[in-house]
Amino acid sequence: MENLVNKISSKKTNYLYLISFCMFAVLIYIRESKNFGHIFDFLPVLGRSIPYFVLTISLIFIYKNNGNNLRELGLSWPTFGSTKFRSLLFASLWALIIILIGLVSGSIVMESFDLIVGIVTDSSPRKSVLVGNLPLLLLLTPLMWLAVIGEELLFRGFIMNFLAKKFGGTTKSWILAIVVSSLIFGLAHFWQGARGIVGAGVLALIWGTAYYRCGRNLWPTIIAHSVGNTIAFISTYNS
Repeated sequence: MENLVNKISSKKTNYLYLISFCMFAVLIYIRESKNFGHIFDFLPVLGRSIPYFVLTISLIFIYKNNGNNLRELGLSWPTFGSTKFRSLLFASLWALIIILIGLVSGSIVMESFDLIVGIVTDSSPRKSVLVGNLPLLLLLTPLMWLAVIGEELLFRGFIMNFLAKKFGGTTKSWILAIVVSSLIFGLAHFWQGARGIVGAGVLALIWGTAYYRCGRNLWPTIIAHSVGNTIAFISTYNS
């Protein structure tokens, strides 16, 4: 009887996951549609992330409904030291290392990509609604931090752990999970073109490796990702 209940529960969970990803696919289709894509423009800059917000919230609901805790995915206080302050300090140092590695390797990879593909980078960026708009910058930055938590929880938390488990749970499985999840993360930025896919994929490799090396704790990558995006927002505001 217990086995039957477990099977029914497992089947129900799988259906819920399937519904979540179908809903996500529909939202992506609407977002990219010429007729309906403007719906997402009500939230400047971050509107394109709405499908990922919805998917992440759905996955959290299903995951917690099965009696799981988000701490198992790395959304817990860092345990890198004997005190909370030392833990936060070490998490921040890890984040700084991740940012520096991302800047150096990202620049090398993107310059190499531009040379190979023959792209001439435009030094005058496309006009953004953030340019010179301080109230919008102050409004969107905290929302972006929340979006980053959702992205890290989705790609490094849910997807990487799911893939590593499916691949066998060994060290090699985690390496494969890092690579595959990075490819998925890169492809998720398809709307930025080939350059955006490559850039996002490289950063995902760094963040995924850091997540694994930090004992599968999300906070170093969340801090690094948030700082990187904040710098990008401020740079756009000042351009």
